[in-house]
Amino acid sequence: MRLRNWIGICGVFISAAWPAAAVEPLTTRVTPRTAFAPVDVAIEAFIEPDERNRLVAFEIDSGTFYAHSELELEGERSARIQFARFRMLPPGSYEVVVTLKGATGERARQMRAVQLW
Repeated sequence: MRLRNWIGICGVFISAAWPAAAVEPLTTRVTPRTAFAPVDVAIEAFIEPDERNRLVAFEIDSGTFYAHSELELEGERSARIQFARFRMLPPGSYEVVVTLKGATGERARQMRAVQLW
């Protein structure tokens, strides 16, 4: 019985010291990445539930064309996937930026490139 207790206590200490798997608060997917214009560009933001999540911002910029959209979040009660669609974009090389914001500022940011001909 003592050996089993000792093994259990050691297991608790080892698991407490073991690093937790790092989970990204934000990942994104942009479709299409290349296409012939004019075309709609869809952006999906996969957001890990967290009480600090307050807003997700979507930006698309080519230097000659800019569009922006923001969605308010309800912390950990928000849907895990947030979505924005920018319609009929003209030709250009675009930078897509998705920013996750919390009450104290930016929590995560991801950038993607889109080429429209």
